[in-house]
Amino acid sequence: MSRTIRRSALTAGALSVLLALTACTGGDPGAEGTGETAESVTVQVELVEGAPLDPYQTDQPASIAYLANVVDSLTYLNPESRELEPSLATAWEVSDDSRVFTFQLREGVTFSDGEALDAEAVKRNFEGALELGAAAVRANYLAGLESVEATGPQEVQLTFSEPNAPFLTYTASTYLGILSPQTWELAPEERSSEGVVGTGPFVIDDYAANQFVELAARDDYDWAPEWAGRTGAAAIKELRFEFVSDSSTRAQSLSAGQADIAQGLTVDDATTVESAGGSIEIATVPGIPTSIALNTDDPVLQDPAVREALNLAIDRTTISEGIFNGAVAPAYGLLTESLVQYVPFEEEFTADVARAKSVLDEAGWTETADGVREKDGTPLQLTLDTVSPYSYTNALVQLVQSQFAEIGVGLEVVDLIATGEVGDVLQNGGFQALMSNTTDLDGNVLYGKVSGSEAGEPGASNSFGLQPGNELYALLNEQRGQSVEAERTATLEEAQRLIVDENLLLPLTAVPQVYGLREGVSGIIYNAESRPLFYAATA
Repeated sequence: MSRTIRRSALTAGALSVLLALTACTGGDPGAEGTGETAESVTVQVELVEGAPLDPYQTDQPASIAYLANVVDSLTYLNPESRELEPSLATAWEVSDDSRVFTFQLREGVTFSDGEALDAEAVKRNFEGALELGAAAVRANYLAGLESVEATGPQEVQLTFSEPNAPFLTYTASTYLGILSPQTWELAPEERSSEGVVGTGPFVIDDYAANQFVELAARDDYDWAPEWAGRTGAAAIKELRFEFVSDSSTRAQSLSAGQADIAQGLTVDDATTVESAGGSIEIATVPGIPTSIALNTDDPVLQDPAVREALNLAIDRTTISEGIFNGAVAPAYGLLTESLVQYVPFEEEFTADVARAKSVLDEAGWTETADGVREKDGTPLQLTLDTVSPYSYTNALVQLVQSQFAEIGVGLEVVDLIATGEVGDVLQNGGFQALMSNTTDLDGNVLYGKVSGSEAGEPGASNSFGLQPGNELYALLNEQRGQSVEAERTATLEEAQRLIVDENLLLPLTAVPQVYGLREGVSGIIYNAESRPLFYAATA
């Protein structure tokens, strides 16, 4: 017995115009693609060292911003309706136990190298993702995948060894974008440096490491799904993504007419853009907001009083107003508000410095002359590793340092991106406290924080340093097998409550992807992962 599903269990990517906070989708795309527009558009994005060109091997916002225009996914998650819609798959069925997923593929689709999209091609993609193992940035999406079969010329079936209820939603992710079988013949490092071939409206035409990526529109693109609001080839014929490290420089380039779109801006940059007649749009990244995970395997953080005090010290209203001028709401949940499994914990996440100091006093952490508390000769000094490639990161870290210092906690900060230690630290769990966010379309993202406490699956982590047999893992593993939406949501709420009660994950702020647009640019659609889609855009 199976059920046909056309609906997802979550919202995603709530869009707002920065400062005005007005819902948007970047304008109304033209229905037939006949409107006049600029032939070439320049998009300045944050510098990504090496600029990986494979969606399976990068989660850098700038990289995914252009890759989302090269590859298509099996489904599309509509940010407004909260429903899954057809993309490369036109229909799908899911078994009652959430183990078997069957997809009917769109006819007449080709990759830009001329190969046809068929069941064998899709099968090769999922096999290739499994071959990557932990090197795939979202290996957990395919946890327990047992087999992939081409059950017909345009029908593919995936079977998991255990229930995987969130998987259907994940088929809308760019991280599982469908690549040409020929692309999978390249070694992983070749795909990352030379680029991939997809079915999307653009192709990678030219690339210079740390300088630019150029995309060219496909003349033969003629299978846009209904949600795209357009047919035929893209109106813009060339997209040039230039890597510029400083956000103010990107804003100034936009104002000077040297760029048409700028990604990764700050609130302060908004004035520069708007004074030149441009506009600002913001897409909120879904999943886990920028947060601090606390490793309870660490001797200091084993103390529940320390974790409680750290949470009480964080003033999320000050973060919202001090860094974003109030344009980004305070983060009062473990998940972003765009996910239907979001639960607000405003009372628990409201700052109380006096209470934080009292908690530490009662636990025996005494004040010292240098301002850092100590207990039994151990200073309350923490190391915060950061994986946060955003323009607001430095300001956020400084604010957190100041708030922790107010209660007598010292904080040393290590930028893992700068040191090149991201992979080692995340996979080995060798941190005290970790500041990062995780882009995801489902509350199941929390499972990825604890899967390593029990399971030895690729990409498994144990961010909270939990011991085997812990209650949190049991809850998060249980929700993966719950096919009834209400039951799964209830289990995820229980899991979130446990995380909050134990102060294992401290949210700081939602991740805003801020875009500046010159006057005349419109029609950009931000997908559920907050990535800009330029197919229907005009300039």
